[in-house]
Amino acid sequence: MGAGRVWARHGRSRWSRVTAIRAVCVAVATYRRPDGLDALLSSIEQATAGVPVRVVVVDNDPVGSAKFVADRHAIVARYEIEATPGIAAARNRCLELVEVHEDAIVFVDDDERVSTEWLAALLQAARDYGADIVGGPVVSELPDGVGPWARLHQRRIEPDGSRSGLPATNNALVRTSLLRKAGAPKFDPSFSVSGGSDTDFFWRLKEDHGAHIVWSDTALVYEDVPPERTTLRWLCRRSYRNGAIIARVELRRRGRVLVLARGVARCLRAILRVLGSLIRMQDPWRPLAVDLPRGLGVCGACFGVAVVAYTRQSGTNEATSDD
Repeated sequence: MGAGRVWARHGRSRWSRVTAIRAVCVAVATYRRPDGLDALLSSIEQATAGVPVRVVVVDNDPVGSAKFVADRHAIVARYEIEATPGIAAARNRCLELVEVHEDAIVFVDDDERVSTEWLAALLQAARDYGADIVGGPVVSELPDGVGPWARLHQRRIEPDGSRSGLPATNNALVRTSLLRKAGAPKFDPSFSVSGGSDTDFFWRLKEDHGAHIVWSDTALVYEDVPPERTTLRWLCRRSYRNGAIIARVELRRRGRVLVLARGVARCLRAILRVLGSLIRMQDPWRPLAVDLPRGLGVCGACFGVAVVAYTRQSGTNEATSDD
């Protein structure tokens, strides 16, 4: 076997040789979250990997408010300011900071904490499945006293090796060989206001460049959910935005009528599920707070309704998660 190559499994019986990941760049985009960034970097320092790890921090605050936090952590090899506002610009600067000897870039958000096995699990999945991209789960830790709908904040945790859906930059590994093959793609800045630049980025890598994407259910990261993100209104708005983002991405490749039909069908199914839940005296929160607003978001995007989720005036953190 050639140097730096290992055997990887694809499905039940097909095996191939893939390049081993021998060095990793962990990229963190941040904007005015000093406490969150400090907790994240501390947790990364405790994570095991088995390969050299270089952490880069890209500060989307032009005044460099995160520098004092980055300077406290020896694991941070490079700190850069990206003055152009927006999450896509910060992520693109992260891509530019990857060095030629690094075989993967790993994205994680500045409001999260990683588990000790997080990075090792991402690397293990990339090796075992020969994956170009590996996504991991984000465990949402809710405050006390929240409503029953708040548990919907927790995203589905896919089983190990699953190829379902797309990951997000809140917990994802991407092989640099894929990025070179794809011609050094960038995050689309037109998504900076609505969010979803990572959805669009991974969609393009999968659809246009055949990226092999899998999930690792043990590459855990944790987020503390603030109380204002546990309200029914916030969850409905998030679902609407997610539907609009998916529709916007799909509209680049599929006809408007088809995408709209899917949105309408989702709305109708959600309404029936809400009614059925009420009749059976069951919990209606998922179809009411997730399925219905997501379908409405798809429909709205088909008619050109703009979604604004991130604005500097509101103080929202543009340079981290699209959630």
